[in-house]
Amino acid sequence: MGNTTNSKGKMGIMIVSKDEQRVKVALSLALHIQEAPEQDGVSHLEVYLFAEATDLIDHASDEIKQMISELISRGVMVGACKNLVDAYHVHEKAIALNLQVSGANATLGRWANEHYVTLSF
Repeated sequence: MGNTTNSKGKMGIMIVSKDEQRVKVALSLALHIQEAPEQDGVSHLEVYLFAEATDLIDHASDEIKQMISELISRGVMVGACKNLVDAYHVHEKAIALNLQVSGANATLGRWANEHYVTLSF
C-alpha cells in the first residue's frame, strides 16, 4: 500500500564527489524526481554541493551547469557549503550559478530535524 497520510517526504541529495559522471547521475536523478507523477513525488527536494564537489563550481562542464540551472528554474534549492566556497575562492562563481551558499551545519541540521531522506553521491 502507498502512503495513507497524504504527507510526502522531503529529499536531500548531497554531492561530495567531483567525478563528472557521478555528479551527472546525481543531478539527473534530481531532475527525474522533479518529473515524477504527483503521487510518486516528494514534497521538497534540495541538492547540496559539499567536500570535493565544491571544486565543480569552478570547473564544471557546461552540461553540469545546465543541469544545475534547470533544477533551480524548477524551484529546487541547489546549495553549497559557505566555508568550502570560501576555501576554494569560488564565491562569485557560486552566486553567478545562483547557488544558495550556506553553512553545512545549518543545512544538515535542518535535513535531520525535518526528516529528509538523504542520498549521497
